[in-house]
Amino acid sequence: MEHPIKRRRKSAVLFLDLDGVLHSVEAPEEEFFNPEALLQLLRVVKAADARVVLSSSWRLKPQQRQQATEALGAFDELLRPSDATKDLRDREAEIQTWLQENKAQMDRVRKIELEVWPKKDWLVLDDLPLDLPLEHLVRTDPFLGLTAGKADEAIEKLRSMRQSLPVPQRSQN
Repeated sequence: MEHPIKRRRKSAVLFLDLDGVLHSVEAPEEEFFNPEALLQLLRVVKAADARVVLSSSWRLKPQQRQQATEALGAFDELLRPSDATKDLRDREAEIQTWLQENKAQMDRVRKIELEVWPKKDWLVLDDLPLDLPLEHLVRTDPFLGLTAGKADEAIEKLRSMRQSLPVPQRSQN
């Protein structure tokens, strides 16, 4: 069994909507998962060392969730969702609940890896006007999806969050 301290953990969490982000809300099925939008998403994930958490309504139907997971993973394994939010019929509450429920797990990871869990290091990519702090939200145009400009905005927001975090103290042992 691999020692837990050697496992690589993602440092940021990216909550991902699909419709209006990875393709237009009016896209026919054959245009789902636009390659250009996927490429921009991959830029964000790599730049932020992020893990993807599915917050899209696609997570609610097993067939759609599987389709999304397979399409994202087929483009690049880094895009394969590691988790999904619960269905509370309120996207903001779903995201906040996920963050609260995963805080304890991430605190344990921090102790094992001697890192500071970046509690502020999360971002939502969505086309909906969500009631979330603006520094944690990149809202896409529902007809254009994730463009290079919106990807740049996401990267900049995640980088500025990371810079505002305290520097982890490592033991001298």
